[in-house]
Amino acid sequence: MTTLFGRNPALMAVIGAVLLIAGLVIHAVLMPWIGGALLVIGGIKAVAGRRQPGPARDRDQDRSW
Repeated sequence: MTTLFGRNPALMAVIGAVLLIAGLVIHAVLMPWIGGALLVIGGIKAVAGRRQPGPARDRDQDRSW
């Protein structure tokens, strides 16, 4: 298998290790922010969902038929 850098396995191992470490660092830095944003969005949706009238709070609820 020929790659961009030829068939040098040592160079490929070093490049792979660098890419792996860079990916793990980026993941570790960004994931708390993404998780926090998802928690905030979920909390906002939960609060907004409680404020909307449900099916029992219809305008015909207190009518006696």
